[in-house]
Amino acid sequence: MKTGISTVIVNETNLHRLIPLLKAYGLYMYETLGLTAGKKKFDKELAEFPMKKYSAPEGCFLIALYGNEATGCTGLSKYDNESCELKRMFTDPSYRKKGIAFKMVTDAISIAKQLGYKYILLDTNKEMDGAVKLYRKMNFEEIPAYCENENPNPVYFRYTL
Repeated sequence: MKTGISTVIVNETNLHRLIPLLKAYGLYMYETLGLTAGKKKFDKELAEFPMKKYSAPEGCFLIALYGNEATGCTGLSKYDNESCELKRMFTDPSYRKKGIAFKMVTDAISIAKQLGYKYILLDTNKEMDGAVKLYRKMNFEEIPAYCENENPNPVYFRYTL
């Protein structure tokens, strides 16, 4: 039997499932990839979670489920009146290459449309080659820098909704 992939919007009842994923995201970024420049900002954001910027009506956070297992997360937050940002995209390494990230991005695109945005913006790093390949495959367009990314080798994308 094939295990289903789904996403749920984070709320008070399932927030406890998101926090370990965000902590794993931080460990992956800072320890595995060595992308440490944004660590203080991330640690502050994690300490203040849940944050208004990831809440309705301007954004949300998604948890990806593989069966009933929380395996990934991503957030949408308002960037400006026309654009939102896709942030904190992470899939547990033991669940990669199963379509989980694709499902999260697909659902985030749908939500961004429902929220009335025209564009999704995101920044990542070349070291996250799986993510870069996914965004290109899903028709995200590489654009010039729109925000500050303190890590080396940043890559910026925009998706037109």
